[in-house]
Amino acid sequence: MAFQIFTSEDVELERGPVADYLESIDPSLCAKYLEFLIAERGDETQGYHDRLAELYLSLTLSAKERNDESKSESNQGV
Repeated sequence: MAFQIFTSEDVELERGPVADYLESIDPSLCAKYLEFLIAERGDETQGYHDRLAELYLSLTLSAKERNDESKSESNQGV
């Protein structure tokens, strides 16, 4: 529901500050917002595409790191 505030067609918010705000809360929210801008709104701004790619990389590396840490903790318990 809260995400709809940022994607509503009733109000046009500045996209850059919205993306910054969402990323400060949770990078995956920012990625979802950028996906929306690109796929639903057809925004072709290169910076948004680049930022989304960077977020995908960051989120993937973070997930890999968490997975590696949990494997390490599991192996210590053996």
